[in-house]
Amino acid sequence: MELDKIKLDGVVANVSNIEIARQILEQLTGLKPFLRFELQLSGGRVPVVLFDCGDHAIELIGGAHSRRAAGLGHISKVTLELPGCEPAEALLDQDTLLCVRPGPAARIAEISIRSAAPRADAAVLAGACGAEVLPSDETAVGLGGTTLRLLPSGKAVAPRPEPNMGTLGWHRIGLGCAALEPAVEALAATSAELLLAPFEVMSGLREAVFQLPSGLLVQPVEQKLYKMLPVIAVKWLAAKLTGRPLRFAHAPLCAG
Repeated sequence: MELDKIKLDGVVANVSNIEIARQILEQLTGLKPFLRFELQLSGGRVPVVLFDCGDHAIELIGGAHSRRAAGLGHISKVTLELPGCEPAEALLDQDTLLCVRPGPAARIAEISIRSAAPRADAAVLAGACGAEVLPSDETAVGLGGTTLRLLPSGKAVAPRPEPNMGTLGWHRIGLGCAALEPAVEALAATSAELLLAPFEVMSGLREAVFQLPSGLLVQPVEQKLYKMLPVIAVKWLAAKLTGRPLRFAHAPLCAG
């Protein structure tokens, strides 16, 4: 597989009150949601709001209520670049710091990660994704135009529990790939641990979930819009006619 086929797709945040988080994000960035729907999990339905930030996505999932296990690697801050904005930051919810700074185009510019194994995490991202280890800092990698800055947490690596969709805060990093299986094979050949084997959310959208050595979650994603758009259109029309929310199913990640 060509390593340059894997790129940053976006970030996912779990929040307790999705409407408050949405309003804060809109006020901070000026971005507007492009899709709102409900996600059917094994433990019930949760609301989801998606924002486009250039070629990247920001996904908010509501109904979060549990805390992350101590010592697990996690995203501590996401920084966006937006044309014409002033530097600013805001908490969307607990452990969900979002910053903005001016830049020539809308994008996720930097993701700060607290890791008990920063060099091992960086090695996985470099080996599987083709991320460039930055010469100024061996625990910072460039994935496309985005810097993933792995900051030592000063803690021992925690035992890695099953992923929990209800954990408050920035939850995982999406890795866009042209084909899911080669990306899964590349990650599996490193010290990353496969938690969810490839599954289909809808026609044209397939995902898997891995944990890096620190416990940070990454999610390779294969999207084929020509297959996805007709499904979304049919579901949107059905939701419009019935008055029910747009709804999709998901693999059985624990609802916390």
